[in-house]
Amino acid sequence: MRDVPIHDRAHRIGDSLDHPAGVRSDRGGGRDGCPDAGLRRRHPIRDVGQQRLLERLRVRLDRDLEWRTEVPLPGDLERRAWDAVIRGRAWQLAVEAETVIEDVQALERRLALKRRDGQVAHVLLVVARTRRNRRALAAPSAFTDLAGDPRTVLRALSAGSNPGASAIVLL
Repeated sequence: MRDVPIHDRAHRIGDSLDHPAGVRSDRGGGRDGCPDAGLRRRHPIRDVGQQRLLERLRVRLDRDLEWRTEVPLPGDLERRAWDAVIRGRAWQLAVEAETVIEDVQALERRLALKRRDGQVAHVLLVVARTRRNRRALAAPSAFTDLAGDPRTVLRALSAGSNPGASAIVLL
């Protein structure tokens, strides 16, 4: 190894451990001039945005309600899971969170199948409040089975009550 100060070698070793090879940001090098400084830092949770969206719902719930995430659908061979399930005394509400709606029809099909196979009466679709998502949800025929009033559903959940309906909530 050529004569490189020890702190420079440690910096380079640390960079190689923190970042997978070949994963670079669009910005290139960092402020300190080190070509590795522009490498993206990966978050251990695959979809941090979805977790933040779910948290925006969770903080609105009554403390007496049970909140579980990544709840598997019934069946030994089943690989799908609800993003969350809210449980009251004699009811449960499945929750799906979408940060970006790419294909309304595909999302409707996926929810319909999960609802059928997941054996739940009601589903709450929590969607990130963005211009793009509002446009996607504007189609009059989209999600007709999620017709509950979002304000009423959120008020019921804040009070610890069964909302008794499926709905879409923008948060």
